[in-house]
Amino acid sequence: MNTGHFLAAVRYTMLAGALYDLAVAVPLLAAPELLARILGTPMPAEEIHLRFIGIFLIALAIFYLLPVIHPGRYLGNVAAAAAARTMGAVFLIAAVAGYGQPRAYLLLGAIDLAFGGVHYLSLVPFSGFKVWQVAGADITPRGRPAGRR
Repeated sequence: MNTGHFLAAVRYTMLAGALYDLAVAVPLLAAPELLARILGTPMPAEEIHLRFIGIFLIALAIFYLLPVIHPGRYLGNVAAAAAARTMGAVFLIAAVAGYGQPRAYLLLGAIDLAFGGVHYLSLVPFSGFKVWQVAGADITPRGRPAGRR
């Protein structure tokens, strides 16, 4: 098995997830009213909640960048990201379907579900469908020092 190609897939999916989170975080911090208007969602009475979510998304992007820098060492982050994205998708879709929240959350839920699936599938070559088994693994391609690409 050529782990280098599979690790590149892990790296790219996590980079895409980090960039997506940053693309949402920056408007949440800088102009939450504009983002709410674009999405067609109401502004909360206290906009600090949206801005705090922006900080959380930046932290999440940093968490996502660890496997980008060294994918073989941080496969557990990828498994956790797959689970977290899927939970977020279920929450957003249920909020629309069961609680009458704005339909824009369906789009955000679908994006999270897609990322959850892609992150999960990027780990399948290393562990089969039991991706949680890679949580503590360090799969560094042979002949390369740890931390080098």
